[in-house]
Amino acid sequence: MVASKKILVLDAGDNSHHVDKVPRGSLGPIDVSTHYHLNVLKSYAKDVYDPDNALVFGCGPFAGSKIGGVYRATFFARSPIWKGLFSSNMGGAGIALYGSGFDFFMLRGRAKKPTIISVSSVDGVSKVEFLSITVKKLSSIFSGYKGVKGTYALERFAFDSFKNNFKIASGFVPVRSFAVGPGALVTDYSGILSTFINAHGEFEVGREDWAGRGGFGSLMVQAYNVVAIVIGGNCDSRAFSSDLKDISVVNTIFKKELGEGVGKAMMDATSKYRYIEKVKSGGTFGVNFSSLDGSMLSYNWSSVGFSETKRKKIYKDLVSSGYLAQFNERVIKTRSWKTCGEICPAMCKKIDGIHKIDYEPYEANGPNCGIFDLKAVEGLVRLCDENGFDAIHMGSIISFVIEAKSIGLLTDAEVKGKVSSLSDVMFDSTDDSNAKIGASVINLIIAGDGIGKVLRRGLRAGSKELDVMFSSRVKKVSFNDIAVYVSNGPDGEIVPNQYWVPGFFIPLPIQGKFLTYYGSDFLMPYDLGVKSAERFMEEFQTDNLGICRFHRGWSEKMKDALLKAALGDSVNFDATSVIQSIIKYDILAGALPSVPESLRVKEMLYHYIKNMGVKFPENKDISGLLSVFEKDIDAGVSLYFYSSKDGINKVFGTDF
Repeated sequence: MVASKKILVLDAGDNSHHVDKVPRGSLGPIDVSTHYHLNVLKSYAKDVYDPDNALVFGCGPFAGSKIGGVYRATFFARSPIWKGLFSSNMGGAGIALYGSGFDFFMLRGRAKKPTIISVSSVDGVSKVEFLSITVKKLSSIFSGYKGVKGTYALERFAFDSFKNNFKIASGFVPVRSFAVGPGALVTDYSGILSTFINAHGEFEVGREDWAGRGGFGSLMVQAYNVVAIVIGGNCDSRAFSSDLKDISVVNTIFKKELGEGVGKAMMDATSKYRYIEKVKSGGTFGVNFSSLDGSMLSYNWSSVGFSETKRKKIYKDLVSSGYLAQFNERVIKTRSWKTCGEICPAMCKKIDGIHKIDYEPYEANGPNCGIFDLKAVEGLVRLCDENGFDAIHMGSIISFVIEAKSIGLLTDAEVKGKVSSLSDVMFDSTDDSNAKIGASVINLIIAGDGIGKVLRRGLRAGSKELDVMFSSRVKKVSFNDIAVYVSNGPDGEIVPNQYWVPGFFIPLPIQGKFLTYYGSDFLMPYDLGVKSAERFMEEFQTDNLGICRFHRGWSEKMKDALLKAALGDSVNFDATSVIQSIIKYDILAGALPSVPESLRVKEMLYHYIKNMGVKFPENKDISGLLSVFEKDIDAGVSLYFYSSKDGINKVFGTDF
């Protein structure tokens, strides 16, 4: 008999805690959190920073097993930036969460002072402790602690404050410190950092991970006044229907379902993230930048309007021969690869010194900002990380400011420094002018000076306010015209993933992640909606089950068999009903996806379809769709949006 799952409720308002049993049949943090938000807390009726907008997090039903890739921590709540329910994930952190003896955690209530929480379960002894610090002390920690700053300093201070709770004779139990940065105090788009801590209690540089998307670091501080949480232990209380703690049992299940053992299945599924001989690179950065060619985005997505010749030249001269070559020389050749903490063959952490290099943040803060020198981008991403920002969101804000300055919407009075002209993209790839502008933008936002205060609210609200502030400068092109974001409800937004495909802009309940179809082949909008919703279903379940999506090559085929092995024949999880509940919640919160507003996003879609028309000149569907866009781009975008929504509704069985 599989035991019912437990959620530890941490109330920062009165430094209390209690344990609840979650509803029968619950599998993961997403369905548990959705239940609480919709049916118990009714947070849709409250402000996004209300302490009842509880942050629920935990790992999936396979934690405790000998299967790799199943210890991903998932965080779920109403997002301060998206405004609807949202999920964010963190690799490897589920090992420590599982060791605490709890399946899930809920953070709610508001502390009077900045607070750090410790949850430990060591050799059968469990403790929950709260530590209050002053605002002055928090600022001092952010300024520097043990040779690091910001988030990196706070996670170390938090661990040091409670490390005796996690000690055993041989060193330390599995433990993680989850921390925010200074940006969480003042913006809506800050994340949560956690670095792998080894058995000696050492933070392993470069092996950090982020629940970066959705602004949950901002939520921790501005809703609960909690700045860090330390969790860990050596509890191993979970029982499975079949013994998934025995690798031979796991192997038998894999061989029955896939015809190969778990080791080979994992190796095959994760090859992209390790190394691909064909491109002589690996990881998201290496493989993506090896294959994007002319579809690579640059200069605040304005490259979508460049000729193919120009885009290819940027890629060849500045990326293939420069940015990518630097990465391959410093990271791939030296085999500077590590894992997130799991026993996993992907070795997806590609590290250069103290810098963990992934495609999305290094595209958003690199080519998309007109920066093509790896060292310059490393410095900029590090500054984003130290301040706790979602580096993808911040990179898009920086690229927006750089373009606004280059076309005269902003001047030296607002942002000091030279920017590289968009009309002359073939500049010296080692020019770090734009990186310096990026650092200036981050500092302005943290300080709340000038345009920095406006941009604390994100690109959507910020660009519209700048249009009013500098109305005399707005002529042919406005600030909002060049802002790249996916809009949700009247004021929600998320910066899209850095690929030139329409799947990241269609009206799914959650965007800004990979819960969509992002292939570059052409599909009519209704068909794209159908395929993206189907993809959403798969990726959504991967999130909820706490499985790393880098393992989706085997996990999507194996999940039903593994659920039966873990929970027995009684499991009957209905993913569709959970998605319907999320949409119901978002309707009540007034946070449904809305038609794209910004001209740059509309141009992205138009040029995508136009390029497909060049590729497939005989395709009448493409030419018909293109004619609508060319006659009236707003009508074309609206048609695309609502047609894709019809396809999404068909799959989800909804009518939103």
